[in-house]
Amino acid sequence: MKSAKTKQALSSLDWAIAQTIELPQQPDEFTAYEFAEKAGVSLPTAKYRLKACPGIQKRTATTGGSRINLYRRA
Repeated sequence: MKSAKTKQALSSLDWAIAQTIELPQQPDEFTAYEFAEKAGVSLPTAKYRLKACPGIQKRTATTGGSRINLYRRA
C-alpha cells in the first residue's frame, strides 16, 4: 500500500510530466513563414506584423528538433 506522501509525490510527478509534453501544431495555428508566404511579404516583415498585432497569441513548440513560434487568433 502506498503512503500519502508517495501518492502526492507521484501525482506531482505526473503533473510535471504532463506540463512538459508539447502539443503538435494545431489546425488553427500557423508559423511566421506560412504567414509570410500567404501575405507575400518577407519573413522579418511577417514577424514584425505578427508581433504588432494585438489579436494574435504566440506559443513556442519543437518541430523537427528546432524551436519555432506558433501563432493563432486570440
